[in-house]
Amino acid sequence: MKRILICLAAAFLAAPACAQQTRSYGAEDVAGFSCNPNGAVMQLRDGGRIYLGRSCDASVPGHGAGHWWYAAHATVVVAPGFEGFFNFVEPPCKSLTYCAPPK
Repeated sequence: MKRILICLAAAFLAAPACAQQTRSYGAEDVAGFSCNPNGAVMQLRDGGRIYLGRSCDASVPGHGAGHWWYAAHATVVVAPGFEGFFNFVEPPCKSLTYCAPPK
């Protein structure tokens, strides 16, 4: 019983440090896209950038490598500690194909 309580306390105390940063963005939060042969760079109005790759890989500065996909009128980007829903945002780049959620 003591071991279970210690494990639960450790999980509870560590949760804030491991929490996923989830944010919903609108089209007004995206300044634009730069298309290239490897994918696209999504430029945010706050100066941030998110890199979207042709093979549905993503890179979020400060969070590392992850994935991106389309989901019901949104582009979703997930990386360690980051989850962004870009509502009504679709990259206009021909180098990108349809990406589905990772399995």
